[in-house]
Amino acid sequence: MPHYYFDLTDGVTRRDRNGMDCADDAAALARAASIAEEVTAADGNSSHPDLHISIKNKGGHEVSRVPVRVIEAVPAVVDTTAPSTPQIRPLAMDDANIEILLVEDRPGDTRLTKEAFHHRGKPLNLHHAWDGVEAMDFLKRQGNFENAPRPDLIILDLKLPGMDGQAVLARIKSDPNLMAIPTISLTSSELAADILLCYKLHANCYLQKPTNWDEFDYLATSIDRFWLTKAKLPRRKSGAANPA
Repeated sequence: MPHYYFDLTDGVTRRDRNGMDCADDAAALARAASIAEEVTAADGNSSHPDLHISIKNKGGHEVSRVPVRVIEAVPAVVDTTAPSTPQIRPLAMDDANIEILLVEDRPGDTRLTKEAFHHRGKPLNLHHAWDGVEAMDFLKRQGNFENAPRPDLIILDLKLPGMDGQAVLARIKSDPNLMAIPTISLTSSELAADILLCYKLHANCYLQKPTNWDEFDYLATSIDRFWLTKAKLPRRKSGAANPA
């Protein structure tokens, strides 16, 4: 298994180094995101404009980097295990008319997605569901989510515990109250069978999950420019009744 080093640095001075074996670059990136959260929490949730985690392989080559930063009104620490009761985490900082639901079970990928959309500077509310069951409760406004907003866009991972992403997609696109919501499949899978099945289930697009910070940032820019800027999204009805 490859060995990676995680340097906490401001670009000039290296403050700390941790070494760890990780399965691949994507796993190392997720670990760096967790380290960044730990550093932020330890420093009292202060802001670090130049501080970042530099990810290097055994040869000393930088694979990627993750900024150490806190967005106001966002929980500083992302739990490493799913909560025992359903919980949706608002990840954005401003009241806005754009609502996004992210369905993702990996804390590192959740944080990187949050950071990438924050860089866009567009006011939005990014909500997070840990798994498929929680996502469907949110969408149907059931249980703890009676007051959940109807999302304008859903970003859906395929590899979820329990109800997987394809099962969630099938339920969304077969429900008359939900089928019009644009749904993006965002996953690490490159399998042709997964791609074909998602489109057969009427996914609006299929995107491969990035493996480094720059690619996450670029992907969020692309989603923003098309889905949140160019595309016309279905208009939400104010005071609409809860879906059945």
